[in-house]
Order: sequence, then structure tokens, then C-alpha cells
Amino acid sequence: MGGEIKKAYDQVSNGFKTGEENIYQREALVRWATQEVPYYKQYINYKFEELPIVNKSIIKAGGNNFIAQSWLGKPLHRETTSGSTGTPFAVLQDPGKRLQAQADLLVCSDLAGFHLGTRLYYIRVWNHLNRKSKLKTLLTNMVMQSSDNLSDESLEDFLKN
Repeated sequence: MGGEIKKAYDQVSNGFKTGEENIYQREALVRWATQEVPYYKQYINYKFEELPIVNKSIIKAGGNNFIAQSWLGKPLHRETTSGSTGTPFAVLQDPGKRLQAQADLLVCSDLAGFHLGTRLYYIRVWNHLNRKSKLKTLLTNMVMQSSDNLSDESLEDFLKN
């Protein structure tokens, strides 16, 4: 595991074990958001529990008000949902968030008994927004199965393969 990911993995894993760091991180995140993210500036000195709950409609309508000022104009990764429960939704992630998401995924996978390198059979709506290339599926040991075709024949082929 790469050095940065390993460090993030250990931090997330230790947070699960103790729970102590979570409170500090949550407070730090609220302070940072109320200083950096225009939408949250109005909530300075609020506690986490007092912040409004946002949904994808609010985030879509807010546009750049949900982007930290220090990241405006810098390269960000666009992460998109498939829209299987409605409209596809996209968020922008800075490199630190991408690293954190990878660490979260690895820790939670380990806790569930799914370990890095195990073949992943991924059933979901696959479209132009999220489809992986043949090389990417080979490198990540992943098999894509579209959930929009779950006929007996397609499932039988999926299981054979």
C-alpha cells in the first residue's frame, strides 16, 4: 500500500478503534468549512449538530458556493453517482478527499472481510459516466455487471464467467 494511502488507512482504522479522534476531526472540519466554503460561512461558531442537512438538490442549486475558496480554479476530481435511484449526482473532490475516500473504502472493506486484491463483482447501472475501461477492470480485478439487465440468461452468463 502506498505511503500516503497507508497513513490515511491507519488514521481511519485507528478512528474506528478508539472513536476519540472523530470528535476532534469533526470540530476541525466545521471550523474549516465555515472559513473556506461560502455556503457554510453563515454558520460560523455553529456546532456540527446545528448545521443544516443538505441534499443533492441544495448542493446542485448552490454550485460554487459548495467549493472551498482555496480550491477554486484548481484541478478537482469529479465523482458521479449512476443515478440508479433518480438523477445522477456529481461532486468535486480535492486530492485529500480522494485519498480519504480510498482509505475509508479499504478500512470498511477489511472490516467486512473483503480484502484488497479480491475479485469484485460489481452490479450497478453502468453508463458513460462511470463505466471502467477493460484495463481498469483488469488492474482492479473487477467484473462489471449491469443491473439494468438481470434476466435469467444474463445472470447465468455472469455466474459462468
